Amino acid sequence: MYHPQPSELLRHLIGHVRAGGMIVFQEIDVGHLVSEPHIPLFEKTTSTIAATLRASGADPMMGLKLRPAFLGAGLPEPQMLVLGRADGSADSPAYEVLAETLRSLLPAAERFGIVKAQEVEIDTLAARLREQVSAGGGVILLPLLIGAWTTKPNPADR
Repeated sequence: MYHPQPSELLRHLIGHVRAGGMIVFQEIDVGHLVSEPHIPLFEKTTSTIAATLRASGADPMMGLKLRPAFLGAGLPEPQMLVLGRADGSADSPAYEVLAETLRSLLPAAERFGIVKAQEVEIDTLAARLREQVSAGGGVILLPLLIGAWTTKPNPADR
């Protein structure tokens, strides 16, 4: 998600894999973070995270682009799998994960003009997310993990 030319990077890396070896990558997808019912604080937090990643040059939806990256590198069709977590319980670690992720991105978010730190109220963000999601009976979808894998072909098999 942090490399501007993923297929070129894969093409370079597969040179270090022996024929028959596995090429495996996992990336996140933060483009499909939703809440039910609509919870504005959750959606503001996650959209700020995604916007900051985009502004920094990262691709917050790289997980969905693994297949074209593999194919663009000349690799065989990859197998793919998606894993995600939906949550809403009061004891979920998700609220701290989201708040600490945004805390780490906050200097960049300010630098890119996405949000001002005082607007975020980062020190109370996890507690406010917990309250709004769990007390309201809500469910949040956290970043998806998307994996892709294939085997490096033997040149003699081509």
